Amino acid sequence: MGSQRKASKGTVKIKTSNDRLQLVFSFGGKRHYLSTGFTDSKANRKLAEMKARQIELDILCNNFDVTLERYKPQSEQVVFTPSSENKTYTSLADLWDSYTEYKQSSLSPSTLAKDYHKIYRCINVHLPVRTLDKAIAIRDWLIANRTPRSAKKILTQFSACCNWAVKSQLIEDNPFEDMASDIKLPKGNFEETDINPFSLEERDRIIQAFKENRYYKH
Repeated sequence: MGSQRKASKGTVKIKTSNDRLQLVFSFGGKRHYLSTGFTDSKANRKLAEMKARQIELDILCNNFDVTLERYKPQSEQVVFTPSSENKTYTSLADLWDSYTEYKQSSLSPSTLAKDYHKIYRCINVHLPVRTLDKAIAIRDWLIANRTPRSAKKILTQFSACCNWAVKSQLIEDNPFEDMASDIKLPKGNFEETDINPFSLEERDRIIQAFKENRYYKH
């Protein structure tokens, strides 16, 4: 009974249906069954778990996409080209979610909300492309739309994320390696104000969400 009540508040469960991993959760009084498109394997369960955490956080932060487009397999930006038929490109959004999940035990909720979720918003709200094969386009967009200091910091974070993913055998190489070092900072450029800071209310809500889901979760 208690687990059902918890699920009604936004907990996402992972089940297997037709040999595919499925996300099951309730929102707005409606039960949702969302296929991830992934077969049931250890690596794919990691991807499904981070997608589940994304949905949970979006629900808790009142940022849930009621159309579900953000969470469907096509939102992973699977790209097909004539020269590489059936090739799937890794989602930066997915890797960042998984990396945040990995780092959260060593970070305070305020750091997660202030720094890591800013990067999450940059990826999911602002970047025009979000797959690792578009790393150069992502770098060019950051340089054009962020201050040099901000672009350098974000690329440093992306590189750290991908280094972790390589060590975790999620990807083969790091496309963001050394990109940040190519950005030269103007002298006196100490301020960084272009990553859409949260309101105090929004930040408090995110911190509380992490506390409830991470520190008090069985």
